[in-house]
Amino acid sequence: MRKNKNKIVDDFYKRRIKPLKNQNWKAIALCVITASIFWFFNALNKDYTTRLEYPIIFEYNRDSIVSTVKLPSSVNINVSGGGWQLFRKTISFSNAPLFVRLEEPTEVNYLTRYSIMPLITDQFRELSINFVDTDTILLGFEPKTERTLALEVSNKNLNFSEYFEQLDEIAVDPGTITLSGPASFFDTLENSIQIAPELKGIDENIEARIWLSNYLPNHVKAEPSNVTLIIEVQEFQPMQLMVPINKINFPTDTTTYLTEKEVLTTFWALEERSGEVDVRDFFIIADYMGLNPMDSTLKLDLIQKPGYVQNVEIQPDRIKIVPSK
Repeated sequence: MRKNKNKIVDDFYKRRIKPLKNQNWKAIALCVITASIFWFFNALNKDYTTRLEYPIIFEYNRDSIVSTVKLPSSVNINVSGGGWQLFRKTISFSNAPLFVRLEEPTEVNYLTRYSIMPLITDQFRELSINFVDTDTILLGFEPKTERTLALEVSNKNLNFSEYFEQLDEIAVDPGTITLSGPASFFDTLENSIQIAPELKGIDENIEARIWLSNYLPNHVKAEPSNVTLIIEVQEFQPMQLMVPINKINFPTDTTTYLTEKEVLTTFWALEERSGEVDVRDFFIIADYMGLNPMDSTLKLDLIQKPGYVQNVEIQPDRIKIVPSK
């Protein structure tokens, strides 16, 4: 049975496939290409209806007027015409765009398909314009204003590595910029504008170039377009001490005392001065006037610390008083 199947396959190969190897494949390919070209050119002689995306440019005085919305770069139109004409419009990269002249742009809020139809018809004389697919083009224009403002930098989006803090105010170079844009943009501004760049993992002094376009609306331009931020940092050393508790306003004849005489105090000390840390530079008080009668506790307050120390925490921050035995 298997031999019969093999024989059938061999016979088919010898009778149908093998003879083709002896024919001129180039001639066959040429026939196919010729037929395809004939079909293509014949098809171009027929009429078709299609949708075209055509470039559009709005003309207005850009020196004194600024657009507050993103203007479209093309319109969609439904056209009918001969295949050759449609083919040229579709593949041509040299088609002149549709120019829309706006004489009083600040007075025009939108354009309808009916208002741009005559312009398109004039541009497509060799085709029949059925309709404009694009319904309404929204416009927004304002008089252009230019102002020079001081540039301020907020540190709210700056992230420092652990035990690092900002040393001084952020320096910015240059400190003033010139902005140009719609008049309404400047209504809420006084003499400065603030940006809040985002930088993460800062653990050294840095100079960072910031592009102002990232912090301004699209229709507002800055000169210069970028500024340099100078950020200086200082490193701290985590430390802890047992600091004595000083009693304040306790009655002279009181029969109560504090359950602890010292309290754990954690803090950051400037790295370069961490060797100077002295427990005598810290002063923590327990004020009897702040006694909570519900639980007989007093709040512990830090009223003195070295200037190179920060992020101080008293653990616990309340202490219990008990009667003397």
